[in-house]
Amino acid sequence: MAEIRRIKPQEARARVQGGKALFACAYESEDMCGKMLLEGATTLGGLNERLSGIGKDQEIIFYCK
Repeated sequence: MAEIRRIKPQEARARVQGGKALFACAYESEDMCGKMLLEGATTLGGLNERLSGIGKDQEIIFYCK
């Protein structure tokens, strides 16, 4: 299993903007995600829909506020 660690917001943003990572809101509630959705992020539901097209080595950064 891959290592899970915390990173600074600036690092997360740089990775997502550089195409090195996907950004996902960690709230299960679509309503809550809608209120907290950051630029370039997807909801958990959206991530689940894309899972078959995401490689096992793709970095995914989950966030919550």
